[in-house]
Amino acid sequence: MAGNTVGAVVAAGDIHKPEGIIALLSQIQRISSVERGGAELPEGYVTMKLKIDYLTAGFKISFFTSLMMGLLMPLAVAVVLGKIPIFGSTSQGILDKAYIILFTISISLSYAFLIGTTLMKCGTPNATKDLISQFLGGYNIGIIFKMVVIFTSFHMLYFLFPEQRIFDYFSSMVANLEKDGFLFNTINQAYQLMVTLHSVLIESAYLTALTGILSIIIVYSYIYIGRKKQEPNTTYKY
Repeated sequence: MAGNTVGAVVAAGDIHKPEGIIALLSQIQRISSVERGGAELPEGYVTMKLKIDYLTAGFKISFFTSLMMGLLMPLAVAVVLGKIPIFGSTSQGILDKAYIILFTISISLSYAFLIGTTLMKCGTPNATKDLISQFLGGYNIGIIFKMVVIFTSFHMLYFLFPEQRIFDYFSSMVANLEKDGFLFNTINQAYQLMVTLHSVLIESAYLTALTGILSIIIVYSYIYIGRKKQEPNTTYKY
């Protein structure tokens, strides 16, 4: 048993702080392959520091990728609703609108599909279970935190800065400028864009939240499918 444990540790190698989603998932795959091969890693192989590293990595991956998507959401919604022209027109067909929305949420959903399809093939023995649990914990926290930040921020911007207040602010900026001048036209265009984006903040907040929920559902759906394909007596705790 001792020799088997030592051999497992050698085969598993050292687990380093993950530097990105690919490195993180690769480490989980390597540990899973060792444990699913029948080897036993000693208790405590996954240290407290490593658990924190995986929790933090999961949070960063989900929060920053989905935050970028959330910030772009008002622009996508404005285009879909025909308030901002794209492809030379403000009138798009259903396929064009679907493409715009899918393009906007593609980063978050791509990460969800990558994580789900990778983890569904990983077993659940001790070290693998610990790593996946910590990573998914951070991943879920990151998405939920992003949803709260975007949802709250968009609502605050919508109600604290009504259209009249935006108009007054930009009016003061162009009060002493020559009409139809370059600077005047530039500020006016910025005003038009700001008003347009302001008008879709509420819809964008809900769509961002929906995308976050969908990302979590995708990951756990793949994991659930992976469970069903593995031994029926295996215990899952993540």
